[in-house]
Amino acid sequence: MTKLFTCIMSVAVLCGMALGQGAAPQSNPPASSNGAMGETAQPNKVAAGTVIPAELDKSIDAKKCKTGDPVVAKTTSDLLSNGQVAIPRGTKITGHVTAAKAHDKSDPSSSVAIAFDQIAMKNKPPLAFQAEIQAMGRPPQNAAVAASDGEPMAGGSGMSSPGTANQGGAMGRAGASQGSGAPGQAASTVPQTDAPAQQPAGVALSASSKGVVGMEGVTLNPGSDPSQGTVISSADKNVKLDSGTQLILRAK
Repeated sequence: MTKLFTCIMSVAVLCGMALGQGAAPQSNPPASSNGAMGETAQPNKVAAGTVIPAELDKSIDAKKCKTGDPVVAKTTSDLLSNGQVAIPRGTKITGHVTAAKAHDKSDPSSSVAIAFDQIAMKNKPPLAFQAEIQAMGRPPQNAAVAASDGEPMAGGSGMSSPGTANQGGAMGRAGASQGSGAPGQAASTVPQTDAPAQQPAGVALSASSKGVVGMEGVTLNPGSDPSQGTVISSADKNVKLDSGTQLILRAK
């Protein structure tokens, strides 16, 4: 009888231990680093070669600005991807002055260097954005006045254009559908061409425009390093860009 009781108790203890182990909490599996919110997710970025028409929101004067001053431009047209607006007209493109030199009696030259940082998307994370200024021109209304005064509209000076991006996407070269959610994959509706364009008076710059248009004596050049952006300079007068100055930006 004693042996039977001992056996029953042993079985009961073993069952209890087994149940206790089965009830132990299980740790959650680690989240995948490749998920949409994972640490290795790619940041939103405008693809290299994307061309964006814009205009300055506020004037920039080499006599008044200094390194670090903010620069704001706004897109002047809707950029589409697969028939949908990817970047609406009026979207802010932000940047800063990286260097400034004012015109003075001892040195008549003047320059302002501008680097762009990001595109501020409404109700979405900002898009990382580095761009060179491919072309620059007076505000359309000022261009018409300059033409009536006999000032030439088509500028011959300016930096050379990089290789033409693949056509097909306002947000990138690949022309892939934005439905995949991958940044920088939208298709561009902005035409690309390396042919120089002659700009009639008062007409907005196009994606094919290059260099400086209607601003005599002003030139565009890449900075000494990528972080400097684009250098706008004049050999004999002060660099001043009015509010509304037209810009054709090409993402790098």
